[in-house]
Amino acid sequence: MGKDAGRFEKDEMGAHARLYDCIVNSPAWLALPFSTRALYVQLRIKLKGSNNGNIDATAATLKHSGFRSSATIARALRELETVGLMAKTRQGGIAAGGKVCNLFRFTDKPCWEFPKLGLPACKATKDWRAWTSVREAKAAIAKAHLAAKRPAGENALKDQKLKQKASDSEAEEGFVDSKTEQDDGDKLRILKRRVAA
Repeated sequence: MGKDAGRFEKDEMGAHARLYDCIVNSPAWLALPFSTRALYVQLRIKLKGSNNGNIDATAATLKHSGFRSSATIARALRELETVGLMAKTRQGGIAAGGKVCNLFRFTDKPCWEFPKLGLPACKATKDWRAWTSVREAKAAIAKAHLAAKRPAGENALKDQKLKQKASDSEAEEGFVDSKTEQDDGDKLRILKRRVAA
């Protein structure tokens, strides 16, 4: 072996994503819809030698890849986290005051420390190996989506109950005509009396 044998060579084709057979044939991967797999590949292209843990997935950075909807991205990220292919390293967005974005790591690779971002180093956890069947992984994904929708659903039910109470009280108070409608009704009654007489 020569002096340059262990040296990293830059790929002439540019950035690329390495997909391992043990991942793409795992129940975790097979449970994912194709759009989520596509997002994984786009994010994997961002993985360089030492930036695992500092991977962002914002709509602005992904729109050139065909991801136009932030809801689609959020759904796919939830699925990737649920099956353990990726893990959040920093909470961003509204929960962080809207000033920073979420950051992620791939669980099959180690994560280096990023002191400026407050991210600790960690070993590869390979959380995706926990799934023994596609059915089990799909059930976990469905449960995660349901949990994500629940708060909005609970608020919608509260709003619906408030509207229902308002309707009940309106029905109890009865219908009151406007001043113009009352005057028109009085004029109509007077005309009917004159015609009848």
